Parts: sequence; C-alpha cells; structure tokens
Amino acid sequence: FSRNCVVSNCRFDSIGGTACNVTHSTVTYSEDMTGNFTFTNNLVERFSRVYQHGEGLLIGHCDGAEVSYNTIHDGYYTGISCGWVWGLGDSPTNNIKVTHNLIYDIGQGCLSDLGGIYMLGQQPGSCLMYNKIYDVSHCTFPKSGWNGLESGYGGNGIFLDEGSSYMDVKYNLIYNVTGGAVAKNQAGKDLIVANNIFAF
Repeated sequence: FSRNCVVSNCRFDSIGGTACNVTHSTVTYSEDMTGNFTFTNNLVERFSRVYQHGEGLLIGHCDGAEVSYNTIHDGYYTGISCGWVWGLGDSPTNNIKVTHNLIYDIGQGCLSDLGGIYMLGQQPGSCLMYNKIYDVSHCTFPKSGWNGLESGYGGNGIFLDEGSSYMDVKYNLIYNVTGGAVAKNQAGKDLIVANNIFAF
C-alpha cells in the first residue's frame, strides 16, 4: 500500500496501456490502505497504444484521492476510471474528488463500454465537478457483444456504472459523445446530477 503520494506536473506520452494505476490489493477497508492520493496538473496523451483497454488514470481501491487540473486525451478507452467493486457490495473506495479536468478524444471508435470518466461501485463522499469532456466515441462496427447488441455502445461523457452511489456530478461541460452525456447503469443510489451543460 502507499499513502500521501503526489503525482504532479508530469507528462505521460505514448503509453502502451494505463498511464497511472493506483489501487490497494484487497477490498477490505483498513486505516493503512492506499489513500490520500493526489494527481494534479499532469498531461496524459496517446495512452493505451498496445493494450487498448488501458485508462489514462485508474484508481481502484483507494481511501481518498484528488484528481484535478489534468489534461487527458487521445486514448482508446476511458480517461479516468475510479472504483473496482461491482454493484452495491462493500467498497473501500471513498472521497474521490475529480475536478477541473480536460478530457477529450477518448475511445476513438475502438472499444465500447467506456467514458471520459468511469465510476464503479459505492464511493461515499465522491464528486465529479467542473470537468470539460468532449469527443468521446465507442466502436460502431457490426458485431455481436455479450449483451446481444449488434454494434458498439457506451461512448459516455461520465459513466456511472454498476452500483455507482453517493456521488455528486455537478458543473461539468460535456458534448459530442456517442453515448450518454451522463449514463447510469443499474443499482446505483444517492446520486446528485445537477447544473451541468450537455450538448450534441
């Protein structure tokens, strides 16, 4: 585990998979688990070049994080992904603050089930605010996926996937996406989505 780590003023360029991965090894909360992580003022570009499912930033199990003022663009999957517990099961992830980020040119028609920001599971005290997200696209080529869809799906601005709960989504600007500006999957609760601007 690690705590009180800061990644700031760095450039991640031409990355084979995920540019930065932060997580704790178990789903059980403990006071000494990975947490209080700061990722700010970074440039992440041209990621997921070999492993196309790689994220710009992945936060799995984490006890508190600030992700702010980053530019994340030109990736084949999700820009920022937080949480690693499906549904409403207990999760140690909490207090994730994703604010003032610029996220664009995500997905690029390569994969499906993605977002500029992707959240998963219960994350009490978390917020997604003042982010600008645009040009997010899922694949559109004909295929038969696990859910029987005949083409790709889910090029979302913000994707609140299975069990995403206890989060505020406010003051974001999201446009030009092929899925939902904000997409919510099943089982989530206590979500506030307010004062955002969605277009195209």
